[in-house]
Amino acid sequence: KIYPISQESGSIHGAILNHIPDFDNTRGAPIKRVFSILEIVDLVESFPYTIGFSSLSLVHGKKINVVNFKGIEPSEAAVVSGRYPLVIPFALVHRRDNLPEGARRFLAYLKSPEAQDMMRVQGAVPLGGP
Repeated sequence: KIYPISQESGSIHGAILNHIPDFDNTRGAPIKRVFSILEIVDLVESFPYTIGFSSLSLVHGKKINVVNFKGIEPSEAAVVSGRYPLVIPFALVHRRDNLPEGARRFLAYLKSPEAQDMMRVQGAVPLGGP
């Protein structure tokens, strides 16, 4: 028996259901609802026969298997090309007015090769892709 874990309704849950509409109907197994993806990762890592969804960066270094979707590995190239569909955009946001100089330097740093490499090591697709 498989025990599905899902986040409370929201953008990630909705995006998953767009591609896997039966995720919430796994043959009678009660679905466990949690509030955060971190909880999903902890539960999948802790209990056998559980399945859930997470960002690659949150499972980096965990004892969790990442499953290909329709034969496509969730690699940076597959995400950037659009071949891997289970993607949730992540955005840094700020007010348009009065962004402090330190914050502007940080945003510029995020586009640097060093920061881009760090994002890749953690399993995230950096700004602008490969």
